[in-house]
Amino acid sequence: MSVPPAALLSALRSLDNVDGVELLDEPIWFDDLASWAIPIALAIDAPSDLVAERTEWYAIVGNAYPSGPIDIKPAAANSIETTFQHQSANVPAADRPWRSGRLCVDVQGRHLLGDRAVRQPVCAQGRLLWHVNSAREWLAAAAAGTLCVDGDPFERPAFPVRSSEVRVAYSEDTESFGCWRQRLKSSYAPYGSVEFSQIVPGVLVARRFTARGETTVAPTWGASVREAPSVRGYWMLLPGLPLVRAYETPTSWGALRAATRAMGLQLDETLKRLVQEARPYREEPLILLLGYPIPKNVGGDNIELAWQAMEFPLPTAASHIEREKTLWRLDRAGTFRDDVELTWLTTDNVSDSHQTVRGTLPTRLRLANVVLIGCGALGSAVAALLVRKGLNNLTLIDWQRLELGNLRRHALSISDVPHSKAERLAAHLNAVSLFANVVALDQAFPDGDTRNVVDSCDLVIDCTAEDAVIDALSVPAESSRRYVSFSSGAFARSMLAFCNDGNALDASAFYTASTPYVEREATAMRGETDLRDVGCHNPTFPAPWDNILIHASWAIHFLVEHDGLTLPAAVARVIENDRA
Repeated sequence: MSVPPAALLSALRSLDNVDGVELLDEPIWFDDLASWAIPIALAIDAPSDLVAERTEWYAIVGNAYPSGPIDIKPAAANSIETTFQHQSANVPAADRPWRSGRLCVDVQGRHLLGDRAVRQPVCAQGRLLWHVNSAREWLAAAAAGTLCVDGDPFERPAFPVRSSEVRVAYSEDTESFGCWRQRLKSSYAPYGSVEFSQIVPGVLVARRFTARGETTVAPTWGASVREAPSVRGYWMLLPGLPLVRAYETPTSWGALRAATRAMGLQLDETLKRLVQEARPYREEPLILLLGYPIPKNVGGDNIELAWQAMEFPLPTAASHIEREKTLWRLDRAGTFRDDVELTWLTTDNVSDSHQTVRGTLPTRLRLANVVLIGCGALGSAVAALLVRKGLNNLTLIDWQRLELGNLRRHALSISDVPHSKAERLAAHLNAVSLFANVVALDQAFPDGDTRNVVDSCDLVIDCTAEDAVIDALSVPAESSRRYVSFSSGAFARSMLAFCNDGNALDASAFYTASTPYVEREATAMRGETDLRDVGCHNPTFPAPWDNILIHASWAIHFLVEHDGLTLPAAVARVIENDRA
């Protein structure tokens, strides 16, 4: 493509005669990116040692401009070469005339004048100009050292990931930080081993940390982590952020040695010990986790440990005549040489405290031992929402098999036909959350072990819409719990929600509430001519999946609304679906 679109040409004209902005050449088309790269120069009034008065950049935009992303990246020459806050790791990009350090100028932050919200212009003349001017603001703040100030949300430094084949997850929060605090005060870099779980190829979860054979930290993982094959790895603690300049992270062993030396540590002393432990396992791929404490806000106290994973080089093979000191000299001169690049890996903290902004349950409900009876349309949706909002312990009870006709409104898929709904749903939900412990009983309630399981739980949820289950739950148990029942009406236009506390479900209160509701819904069904395949052997219930999902959402709201409340009497509510 040789000619930029008219909208982009209009945007380029908007940059003419803008103070501090210079167009250096015509836009360059990159086929593999389906984007235009616009070379520009930006000037600021107050440069610094790391930010020159004039620097060169590329603005990268798609052919659908003004739609689509806009990336502002440093040019490979005559630009900034370190990494600052609010920037991707700024390293050379292969076969590109720019570096990888994309500026984060299009989200809310201190670099965009404090707390003002981002409202990018949407017109062709204004959008590129807005990004370019924001880049100049970013540069001025980088030079002045004001990209982040005390009180801003803390942002972990960006590590240049060189391998996308392996991803590593861990769980750390303020509670687990107490287990690491004393070790961080050591005069040398504490170290130990990590037992990883390979939950799927290329995804490792740090299951357990040990030091000198004793467990240091072992998060309470779910079935998917506990049952996965293990992979060996190692950990090392640093007292602070491993930085080289500004917010730049090390890219080589030499740079990492310099960063740790600035903290008063001798990296090689710890590496020698780790290599000696790893040498017998040199045939296995090894992972090293580098840990450092972080605060919640810039300038605040450290409250959590962050880990960054890297590939750990295979040490020199040992022979029966070589001593460890000789082997380390070979390692130091080879795979751990100063100029050898580090292979950082994508690393994520998946602790519950980091997921709450994406939806969570009250703590008591999240940690409760819950039994759900009925894994049909409504039951499967309710179970899925509970697990995705952080419920850890769930038992599913259902004797039925998944049929092809169920797929129109169920959380499972074709590959689960004709297997147990409960067993397949449990396996699915254990794969949804790293902390989920979902078990299944392929039985009808109250057959087999189901009665004992219900009588030992904290909360039982009935999603069967069957009177027989209500009657069975009304048999008194030895201990108290909360009993909840959800059932959808015709076409899922409404839902009956019921709950009571005690050692049995209050069947009398339930039928008092449900009888008029059932009669109302039966009336709504009469005269319906669009039903197909109904009858004793194929009882098709008319309710679309989107309405079922709305009911499942209301069910979660109902559970949360009554969590923590003492219910002296049963509560029954008909929830109308206004969107049905």
